[in-house]
Amino acid sequence: MSQPHKCPDCGGVMEEGFIPDSTYGAVLQTHWHRGTAEKTSFLGIDTGAKIDRSKMLPICSCRCSDCGLLRFFAKP
Repeated sequence: MSQPHKCPDCGGVMEEGFIPDSTYGAVLQTHWHRGTAEKTSFLGIDTGAKIDRSKMLPICSCRCSDCGLLRFFAKP
């Protein structure tokens, strides 16, 4: 975001940030993935969702400093 945006609810200033995604020993930036989630498994054990990294976009979050509204954007 090049310049501050105004909150669509109250007109306050929106500040940019992100929502950390904690995993085993690391903190990552959350991503958006196109399409529906497909489950994967190994030896019959659920191992999460099948992903194609080329379809992932990092998620930016903007928060209004007055009312707390959050807006999410998938930045290319």
